[in-house]
Amino acid sequence: MSYSVQVFDEPELTPEQVRSMIDLLWLVWPSELQTAEQATVQVFGWQKTPIPYLRKKIYLISDENNKVIAHAETHVRVMFTPEGALGVMALGGVCTHPDKRGLGLGAAVVRAAFDRVDEGEFPVCVFQTPVADFYGMLGSAVCENNTWVDHKNKENPEVHPWEPGETLMYYPASFDWPEGEIDINGGQY
Repeated sequence: MSYSVQVFDEPELTPEQVRSMIDLLWLVWPSELQTAEQATVQVFGWQKTPIPYLRKKIYLISDENNKVIAHAETHVRVMFTPEGALGVMALGGVCTHPDKRGLGLGAAVVRAAFDRVDEGEFPVCVFQTPVADFYGMLGSAVCENNTWVDHKNKENPEVHPWEPGETLMYYPASFDWPEGEIDINGGQY
């Protein structure tokens, strides 16, 4: 079967797509904090926001039964660098159903997401990952010589705001990524 990436603004998703998307995310990253059903309700709450830039773009590949088997999402994030504010494309939630890995589906949803950068909508994409080699093959580079903070974290703004052991990367590798302190200006994604 041939698979293709479908791109949605978050409000365009049907209830069935949201449920299937959440089922995939919870299969790959089980949550102890909420159930898949609670997450589904939360997504529909976000979809109602009147502020378009807070919405996400969702990249899905579905199988012949309309079940989501690959997923990625992007949204805008303003970070603060030594050179000033930088609007970046945040990439998150990249995953493929365990039974469908090795078919290039993860690469397909990431390439579709990176199109927003390639088409000039964003100057750069920033993300964290445990699989840096995968993203390197897609034209990304490792963020080097940075100290990461989150000044919106009132309790401990200087603590490293990303997941431990994750590699911080940016796309495209040709972007002149700044050195020094980067304030991610909100929680990790």
